[in-house]
Amino acid sequence: MGEIRALSRVRERVAEGRVRAPLIRRFAAPSPRKRGEGSALLLLLFFVFACTQHMDRDRWQHMSQSEKQVYVRSLIGGEKAKSAKGGTAHRYAEQPDGYVKRIDEAYSRGDNREPALIFASLAD
Repeated sequence: MGEIRALSRVRERVAEGRVRAPLIRRFAAPSPRKRGEGSALLLLLFFVFACTQHMDRDRWQHMSQSEKQVYVRSLIGGEKAKSAKGGTAHRYAEQPDGYVKRIDEAYSRGDNREPALIFASLAD
Protein backbone atom coordinates (compact mmCIF):
# COMPACT_ATOMS: atom_id res chain seq x y z
CA MET A 1 0.00 0.00 0.00
CA GLY A 2 2.84 2.37 0.86
CA GLU A 3 4.51 1.61 -2.48
CA ILE A 4 1.38 2.71 -4.33
CA ARG A 5 1.33 6.01 -2.44
CA ALA A 6 5.01 6.57 -3.11
CA LEU A 7 4.52 5.81 -6.79
CA SER A 8 1.59 8.21 -7.07
CA ARG A 9 3.59 10.95 -5.28
CA VAL A 10 6.46 10.46 -7.71
CA ARG A 11 4.05 10.65 -10.65
CA GLU A 12 2.62 13.90 -9.25
CA ARG A 13 6.10 15.33 -8.91
CA VAL A 14 6.91 14.30 -12.50
CA ALA A 15 3.73 15.95 -13.73
CA GLU A 16 4.70 19.13 -11.90
CA GLY A 17 8.18 18.96 -13.40
CA ARG A 18 9.97 18.52 -10.06
CA VAL A 19 11.32 15.02 -10.79
CA ARG A 20 12.52 13.29 -13.93
CA ALA A 21 10.57 10.29 -15.27
CA PRO A 22 13.32 7.66 -14.75
CA LEU A 23 12.74 7.85 -11.01
CA ILE A 24 9.32 6.29 -11.52
CA ARG A 25 11.02 3.03 -12.50
CA ARG A 26 12.78 3.00 -9.15
CA PHE A 27 9.48 2.98 -7.28
CA ALA A 28 7.57 0.73 -9.67
CA ALA A 29 6.71 -2.77 -8.51
CA PRO A 30 9.26 -5.36 -9.60
CA SER A 31 8.32 -7.70 -12.41
CA PRO A 32 7.41 -11.29 -11.45
CA ARG A 33 10.69 -12.49 -12.98
CA LYS A 34 12.73 -10.30 -10.63
CA ARG A 35 10.74 -11.33 -7.58
CA GLY A 36 11.74 -14.96 -8.05
CA GLU A 37 15.42 -14.13 -8.51
CA GLY A 38 15.80 -12.81 -4.97
CA SER A 39 14.19 -15.82 -3.36
CA ALA A 40 16.24 -18.18 -5.55
CA LEU A 41 19.43 -16.44 -4.45
CA LEU A 42 18.37 -16.63 -0.82
CA LEU A 43 17.60 -20.32 -1.19
CA LEU A 44 21.00 -20.94 -2.83
CA LEU A 45 22.80 -19.15 0.01
CA PHE A 46 20.86 -21.18 2.56
CA PHE A 47 21.93 -24.45 0.93
CA VAL A 48 25.56 -23.34 0.67
CA PHE A 49 25.69 -22.53 4.37
CA ALA A 50 23.72 -25.61 5.34
CA CYS A 51 26.00 -27.92 3.36
CA THR A 52 29.24 -26.36 4.55
CA GLN A 53 30.84 -28.81 6.91
CA HIS A 54 32.77 -27.81 9.97
CA MET A 55 36.48 -28.62 9.69
CA ASP A 56 38.16 -29.92 12.82
CA ARG A 57 41.20 -32.03 13.65
CA ASP A 58 39.40 -35.36 13.30
CA ARG A 59 37.93 -34.51 9.91
CA TRP A 60 41.32 -33.17 8.70
CA GLN A 61 43.09 -36.39 9.61
CA HIS A 62 40.58 -38.47 7.63
CA MET A 63 40.92 -36.38 4.45
CA SER A 64 43.05 -37.44 1.49
CA GLN A 65 46.10 -35.39 0.55
CA SER A 66 44.33 -33.87 -2.46
CA GLU A 67 41.30 -32.87 -0.35
CA LYS A 68 43.63 -31.20 2.13
CA GLN A 69 45.29 -29.26 -0.68
CA VAL A 70 41.92 -28.09 -2.00
CA TYR A 71 40.97 -26.95 1.51
CA VAL A 72 44.24 -25.04 1.94
CA ARG A 73 43.84 -23.46 -1.51
CA SER A 74 40.43 -22.19 -0.44
CA LEU A 75 42.00 -20.70 2.70
CA ILE A 76 44.72 -19.03 0.62
CA GLY A 77 42.07 -17.68 -1.76
CA GLY A 78 40.09 -16.28 1.14
CA GLU A 79 43.17 -14.53 2.48
CA LYS A 80 43.96 -13.08 -0.95
CA ALA A 81 40.41 -11.74 -1.17
CA LYS A 82 40.70 -10.14 2.27
CA SER A 83 44.05 -8.65 1.30
CA ALA A 84 42.61 -7.21 -1.92
CA LYS A 85 39.90 -5.52 0.11
CA GLY A 86 42.49 -4.10 2.48
CA GLY A 87 41.46 -6.29 5.39
CA THR A 88 44.66 -8.18 6.15
CA ALA A 89 48.38 -7.96 5.54
CA HIS A 90 49.06 -11.70 5.85
CA ARG A 91 51.16 -13.25 3.12
CA TYR A 92 51.17 -16.92 2.17
CA ALA A 93 54.06 -17.50 -0.21
CA GLU A 94 54.37 -21.30 0.02
CA GLN A 95 52.62 -23.80 -2.18
CA PRO A 96 49.47 -25.40 -0.66
CA ASP A 97 51.21 -28.75 -0.09
CA GLY A 98 53.75 -26.97 2.15
CA TYR A 99 50.95 -25.66 4.36
CA VAL A 100 49.27 -29.08 4.37
CA LYS A 101 52.52 -30.59 5.59
CA ARG A 102 52.91 -27.94 8.31
CA ILE A 103 49.33 -28.45 9.51
CA ASP A 104 49.91 -32.22 9.63
CA GLU A 105 53.11 -31.60 11.63
CA ALA A 106 51.20 -29.40 14.08
CA TYR A 107 48.68 -32.19 14.61
CA SER A 108 51.44 -34.75 15.10
CA ARG A 109 52.84 -32.50 17.87
CA GLY A 110 49.43 -32.61 19.60
CA ASP A 111 47.88 -29.33 18.43
CA ASN A 112 44.08 -29.47 18.74
CA ARG A 113 43.14 -26.23 16.96
CA GLU A 114 41.08 -26.19 13.77
CA PRO A 115 43.09 -26.33 10.53
CA ALA A 116 42.06 -22.76 9.63
CA LEU A 117 43.49 -21.45 12.90
CA ILE A 118 46.73 -23.33 12.43
CA PHE A 119 46.89 -21.99 8.86
CA ALA A 120 46.39 -18.43 10.10
CA SER A 121 49.40 -18.82 12.40
CA LEU A 122 51.59 -19.91 9.44
CA ALA A 123 51.55 -16.52 7.69
CA ASP A 124 54.92 -15.28 6.47
